[in-house]
Amino acid sequence: MLAHLSGDTGLISLLRRQITDGGDVFERIWNAGRGTSPETPVSKEDRDSAKRTVYGLLYGQGKTGLAEKLGCTGDVAQGLINAFFRAFPGVRTFVSRTKERARCERMVVLPSGRHRPLPGIRAADQAERAESERKAVNSLIQGSAADLMKIAMCRWLAAASAVVRGDRAPCAEAAWLQLVRGGAKPLAIGDVSSPSACG
Repeated sequence: MLAHLSGDTGLISLLRRQITDGGDVFERIWNAGRGTSPETPVSKEDRDSAKRTVYGLLYGQGKTGLAEKLGCTGDVAQGLINAFFRAFPGVRTFVSRTKERARCERMVVLPSGRHRPLPGIRAADQAERAESERKAVNSLIQGSAADLMKIAMCRWLAAASAVVRGDRAPCAEAAWLQLVRGGAKPLAIGDVSSPSACG
C-alpha cells in the first residue's frame, strides 16, 4: 500500500523483484538504504531495524518513537529514517504531502472518499500537532488497506453467494473457482474508490 500511495519507483521495483526473485523484503530494504547489492548478507538485528523503521513510518512514528522501539538513541533512529528516505525519496514526499494536505483540510481523505477529522493538526501544542500528523499518515495507509480488504471480501461473498444460490451463470462459477483456487485477479488500488464493490 505504501509503495502504491507514494508512487516511489524504487520501492515498487524492490517489491516486484522480491515477488519474482524471492528473498527477504526487509533485508532488501536494509541494503537499499545502505546503497549495497540486494543480495548482501544482513544480520538479524539489522533486518529487525529495517522492519521496525518501515512499520514505524507506516504508523507515522518519528525518531523518538522509533528510538524507544529499538532501544537506541534518537540520532541512530533518525539515521535509519534518513537512510530509508534516501533510498525511497517518493515515500518522504508522500509523507510530507499527506501531512500538508491534512493541515490544509483538517482531515485525511482516503481514495475511497472516507475521511478522518484531525482537529489537532493545527494545534499550538507541538505534541498534539505531531500526534495528528501521525494519524494522518497512518489513517491513509491503514484505511486504504482496510478498504481494499473490504472490497475483496464483498467480491468473494458475491461470487460465493451466486454459486450457493445455484446461479450457473458462467461468470459467477468462474469467479468462484478462481477464488477457491487462489487464482483470482488481484484488486487494483483504483478499485478502492468503486462505490459498487458490494453492490
